[in-house]
Amino acid sequence: MQIWWGTMKFRELIFHIGFHKTGSTSLQNWLLQHREILEKNYDIYYPSFAANHSFHFNSWFNVPLWVNHLNVLEKAFTADEIAEANARRMREFMAEAEATSASRMLISAENLSAFEPAKISSLMDWAQTMAGRIRVIGFVRHPGEWLVSLMQQALKGKRQMDGIAYFRHGFDSVVDRLDQWREAVGKDAFQIRDFRQACESEGGLLATFCALAKIAPEVIQNTDPLLRINESLSSEGASVLSVINTMADVDMTDSSSLNTYLHMVQLCQEIQGQRFTVPEAFLQNISTEFKSGADRLKAGYGIDYDLENYAIPKHV
Repeated sequence: MQIWWGTMKFRELIFHIGFHKTGSTSLQNWLLQHREILEKNYDIYYPSFAANHSFHFNSWFNVPLWVNHLNVLEKAFTADEIAEANARRMREFMAEAEATSASRMLISAENLSAFEPAKISSLMDWAQTMAGRIRVIGFVRHPGEWLVSLMQQALKGKRQMDGIAYFRHGFDSVVDRLDQWREAVGKDAFQIRDFRQACESEGGLLATFCALAKIAPEVIQNTDPLLRINESLSSEGASVLSVINTMADVDMTDSSSLNTYLHMVQLCQEIQGQRFTVPEAFLQNISTEFKSGADRLKAGYGIDYDLENYAIPKHV
């Protein structure tokens, strides 16, 4: 297992832990696209094995014998095969890290936010062999906007509108995870920001992220600053997609069935990007259901979400 441990290569190791639905994918694509510029001119090493480092770090530190898509692609299914695949990927990662001239490493993996304390501890044991200083950065989102984004993701993932009301619950668990990470690295090494405020600030989400990571702001002028934004889903689109998700497999030999399906797909395309109105039934009790988590977030992290006067979001 010695291959898992580094040699204090870096001055600083920064973990970007998401959270989910706070623009992580866009940031990760930008980081990977500009990793050579970041390494050469800004003293930041961003590992090249993926834009999103979640699957790799899940395999190494969260569920090392999990048959995730990385192992499926390599046809590693038994415990021994998965362990060897994990070890090989770590060796390749360590070799790349050893070769860089940068003194700071940045890892971006939103699934780290879901690590249990024991797994965070294991990750910190490794991180402390890699760098003299460890910091954690991330973003949180208003629970109402978070809910809307989760609903859209669920619909696009072939779920049905009437089966996703349970997303109203769970904001307390977000604050629990924040607390776990802050306890692991210490208050001074943990920075969290509000996603919406970051998006609306000068320079947007990317500028706020670079500030948290202590990357010189001119990097934005010296690179392509445009983040790929996920397209929103209109209320009509959500309804159509919900219908499609309830349809049985389309019989390609049945013209009526096929035409119905194609019409639905075309309708989705036509209304793509229009405003998404959340069914009021999903949010009618939001101020009560999210209040505990919101109160804890304000007290512990200074981020104040006004749920008393919260209006149902019209779009995300």
